[in-house]
Amino acid sequence: MTTANRKLVALHSRVLKEKRIVLRYKEGRWETFESLKPWNIREALKISLEKIEKAAPGAIAKAAKLDDKNFMSKKLRTRRYIAESPDLLYIESPHLRKHAEKVGGHYVVTNIPWRDVPHILKLVCTAAGIEYGSLSSISF
Repeated sequence: MTTANRKLVALHSRVLKEKRIVLRYKEGRWETFESLKPWNIREALKISLEKIEKAAPGAIAKAAKLDDKNFMSKKLRTRRYIAESPDLLYIESPHLRKHAEKVGGHYVVTNIPWRDVPHILKLVCTAAGIEYGSLSSISF
């Protein structure tokens, strides 16, 4: 089957124990799955976000706006996960800017714990209009 008519419809992840990300595609009446087992957080975010951006161009830019809105609306100290420059990710810590990974014209933080990875994936999936779920939600 060609990948030209393949549409990304969902991303499923389990990163706390197994560290696996599964992309679910719809090809005509068939569903296909692509399983990723990233080595580290940088690889997990870069590969996943690039695939989402390819499927829904502009998704990362929309996610950055959602993230910024969330960051600005919280009274408690929070952080940005996606921004147009590393300066916006690490406002008070310029020495950490090297940890920002450029994906789709924006920067994503990578010096975070694994438990924060699903938050970023869900944010970008929401912006792309793609379903997000856990691995346990996949049924065959």
